[in-house]
Amino acid sequence: MKTYAAAAKRRDQREYELMNGEKSSEVKFDTGVLFLEYFRNLMKNRESKYSVSDNREWQNCYNYIKRYCDETTTFNDITPDWCEGFKTYLDSVERYSHKTVCNPNPENFRGLSSITKYSYVAKLNICIKTAFEENIIPTNPMKSVKNYTIEDKSLVFLTWDEVKRLDNTPCHKPTLKNMFLLSCFTGIRRKDMEKMTWGDIDESDNLTTVTISDKTPTGYKVIIPEQAKKYLGQRGNHDDLVFPNFKYNTFIYVDLRQWALVAGVMKDLTFISARRTFAVLLILLGADIYTVASMLGRNDMSHMDEYVKLASITKNKEKTIWTDKKQ
Repeated sequence: MKTYAAAAKRRDQREYELMNGEKSSEVKFDTGVLFLEYFRNLMKNRESKYSVSDNREWQNCYNYIKRYCDETTTFNDITPDWCEGFKTYLDSVERYSHKTVCNPNPENFRGLSSITKYSYVAKLNICIKTAFEENIIPTNPMKSVKNYTIEDKSLVFLTWDEVKRLDNTPCHKPTLKNMFLLSCFTGIRRKDMEKMTWGDIDESDNLTTVTISDKTPTGYKVIIPEQAKKYLGQRGNHDDLVFPNFKYNTFIYVDLRQWALVAGVMKDLTFISARRTFAVLLILLGADIYTVASMLGRNDMSHMDEYVKLASITKNKEKTIWTDKKQ
């Protein structure tokens, strides 16, 4: 009977530990492990398993974390307060500040977007949770840390009617217009379009495709719909860039905003919203999320729930509008 009671007590203790992200004191922990070195090793081990863009996001997250702490930081230092402090740091830091050595001008401050901060905290959580599972730390300090709520304005996408309005509206930067609308029809990222050459585009068997080599380790092909071919322009030589006149800078978002206003589209456009438009419109047309993920060149299902949710909201709005018209 005493043995049974002891076993029951131990079971209850273990359940408590699991529920609260804690481990038994009987386990030996290695909390002196250097945090940044562990984070780098985790990134290296993930490299071959995930897409190029996912690895890039991890690198960007690391760039901010290494400014928040230093090489002497160990897992002994990783407390709930430390984790909350990282969130406070993300709230106060300017985007791309890890590339500069000077302090940002308070008058022109441009902070990180909520979706970027959400992504970085999620990656920190993965790192710490992995350390917890590997018995480096006895408790998970991220257990009590809430991640950011992604603001709706970060999830801008266009309806098919808005895409048509933009198509029918001139833009004072025609190359910018062509690239944005091509992304709406294909989901190709801006960075991939910047590097795209005519040698990447194949026109055979009455089908136009482009090979994207940067999104996944093996690359993937994108079909260019017939109605989107016009955005490519006149074919050039094999090594010529498809969009040679495009130079990225932060002012392109001002240009996109002005173009949208003329078209009567009251949304803050970005190339991410163009890619999101492609995904959401596909789902609204009945495509399953695995097909959409494949067409976006994703070998993971991250962000797919976001697209499904946006499509669902859009469907409900359309039903409401149709019901109101009938009445």
